Amino acid sequence: MTFMAGGLLALDEMGVEFDVVSTSGAGMLIGLLYAAPPGTGCLRCQRRRALESSLDMFVDTRIYRFMDEVWHYPVGYKAFFKIGGGAKRYTSLMQRMPEVRMPTRSGTRFVNDAIKYWQSVFCPTTLGPWSRGFCQPTPIANNMVDFKKLRKYPGEFFINAYCLETHEIELFNKKVITPGHFQAAMAMPYIYAPFRLNGKTYIEGSAVDTICFEGVMRYLYDPDLSVPELTLPHGKVVPARYRQRPDRPKIDTMVLFNVIGHEQLIRKPRNLLDAQGQAIIVPLVALTKDDVTIFRTLYLPLYQMANPDLRLLQVPMTLTQHQWNHALDWSYANGRRLFELGYQQGMRFFEQHQDRLMNGA
Repeated sequence: MTFMAGGLLALDEMGVEFDVVSTSGAGMLIGLLYAAPPGTGCLRCQRRRALESSLDMFVDTRIYRFMDEVWHYPVGYKAFFKIGGGAKRYTSLMQRMPEVRMPTRSGTRFVNDAIKYWQSVFCPTTLGPWSRGFCQPTPIANNMVDFKKLRKYPGEFFINAYCLETHEIELFNKKVITPGHFQAAMAMPYIYAPFRLNGKTYIEGSAVDTICFEGVMRYLYDPDLSVPELTLPHGKVVPARYRQRPDRPKIDTMVLFNVIGHEQLIRKPRNLLDAQGQAIIVPLVALTKDDVTIFRTLYLPLYQMANPDLRLLQVPMTLTQHQWNHALDWSYANGRRLFELGYQQGMRFFEQHQDRLMNGA
């Protein structure tokens, strides 16, 4: 998540503007921080503060290391909250408590994260065999994102969620997105219970469609019904050709932040909690790799028939083996390291593709 935040900050500082933003999973939060940062004043200053605020979800490294080395159960307790009606009210109350200020940032983070730890310990819960998830719907975006400002974002913005009644991916655009839509689109099975919204039940869109290419393409292109459709080997019927929608911008460059489709994330678990994380990550890695491959080989050539200038560029995610081994840790040191790496690689990505990125994205 913070790797994406750092990379996006680098592109924003270089003046890259996006006509369409399509997101899923943790990428939704980063996209929302970019498109609808809270505060006033200079927009780029607002975005910098908002993207850097993703680090506030990470646990002071000293506390995280203690939990890991002593209890072998390091939990991202600032990002995940216990389930239950009483737990929701308790969490809301605790989030409104002012922070304790210390002489240094490090000291402030340690003291407040220690307080938040004990708050999480004493939080009531109704978790039991009848529960459909371990955590309450995530409240993290409520104070981090200005959802009213999202409607004024000059480009288009999408998040995706999977509807359990229709068994289809649904796209929510900037005109309708609320904290409830965000929670519905973040309802990863086992972690969060399926989320009820407007009479429908949703789970996280990235559990089915990890990249959400569809958000961009459905907005920009229409199927060309003048030619016969294609039937894929598994039976799915897709258009054989697309045409550019005349009322939409002509995009020549797609920028892909693919942070989950890397086999290096699959490794031997360190403890039971880590094994739980691997149980979620392993299928997502495979699904993401397949999504990107299918888009590159099947769909992208079809869109290029309508727009020969269209290119897909991926921001590289180059880490050492040690960094990959700890990429999913919720320690502040890891979050900060990935943020800085994302920023550096975002800058290199800009230098390499500057002509394309400044002509349109």
